[in-house]
Amino acid sequence: MVKGVKRNIIEVNNTGSDCFERIVFYISPDFPLDGKNVADLATAELKKIVNGTVQKKSLRYRIKEKKKRKALLFFSGAVLLVVAAIMIMPSFAAKPSIST
Repeated sequence: MVKGVKRNIIEVNNTGSDCFERIVFYISPDFPLDGKNVADLATAELKKIVNGTVQKKSLRYRIKEKKKRKALLFFSGAVLLVVAAIMIMPSFAAKPSIST
């Protein structure tokens, strides 16, 4: 139930949830409302939050992904270094030695 709708704040009381008593949305002053139904906009944003489209990934997941990127970067660098060494080695072996 949307209790009060003002231009810059929407307060939702009686959410029907055991966890949340009240939800408050603060509308950005830069957002053009131009005859839009503010309650429908708030409902759409709330659905995004509930569905997880706005949620950040967990800290554990982010740390795991960072470790994967570091390992991939390390192994890519090692492979590149080995390939460069293989390409350089024949040029050293092909030079004739000069003996005096």
